Amino acid sequence: MRFASSRMMMVAPAAVFTLALVAAPADAATSLRCNAALSVRYGPALHAAGPTAGRFTGFGSGDCSGTFRNAGVSGSATIAEDGSRGPGVCGADQGEGTLSLVLPGAGSALASIHYASAGLGITLSGSTAQGEQVTGQLTMPFSSALACASGPGLGTTSASGTIELSGG
Repeated sequence: MRFASSRMMMVAPAAVFTLALVAAPADAATSLRCNAALSVRYGPALHAAGPTAGRFTGFGSGDCSGTFRNAGVSGSATIAEDGSRGPGVCGADQGEGTLSLVLPGAGSALASIHYASAGLGITLSGSTAQGEQVTGQLTMPFSSALACASGPGLGTTSASGTIELSGG
């Protein structure tokens, strides 16, 4: 009967250790993409001139797919945002607030966000307490630019695009 060589005895534990590292479960991972449609309200209304400061609120839904804290997700989510903004004007405004994403059956995420609008585009960035990064790109319809030029200004509009969560 032949015994394993000393070289083999040293390599075997290293191979088992390497296999254990590869098979170890990862931390709660999130890689989620939502195609969102929101109704957004600015108070007071935004105008083309004369910067104002105030509040923003948004509410809507999104079709989401991917992984949320290690769980596979494919379905509708409720999305809400709220915070302070300005001072700014139509097409050049920014604010800080929260974004809530509720995924029925999978959980929810509450993120601190920053938004910046440029023209008809809105860029979102932020993070959750769990370390997930929030990014997004929303677009307002052309009618928003027309509302900015009117007397009442832009008080309510729609915004659609993508909101993504990753990391964690």
